Amino acid sequence: MKGDRVVLHFGGKNSGLMKNITIQDAQWIGSLLSQLSDRQIRDAFRAANYTPGQINLLAGEVRERTNELLSLRPAVQIGRN
Repeated sequence: MKGDRVVLHFGGKNSGLMKNITIQDAQWIGSLLSQLSDRQIRDAFRAANYTPGQINLLAGEVRERTNELLSLRPAVQIGRN
């Protein structure tokens, strides 16, 4: 995080979409993702033809990163005198 923005290290297609994300925006998407069941997440990767091992790994990462988004808090900034 940098101030009230979330810094995402994403170099894929349309990487510009991942810039200037507020903490509130990140928490919002996290709240939507948290409504998906583990089975729904695995099914999405299965539909994309990932292997069972990849599905388990990726589904776990999605759940872990969703939890990180939900737990974001603004950084405390100390004023200068």
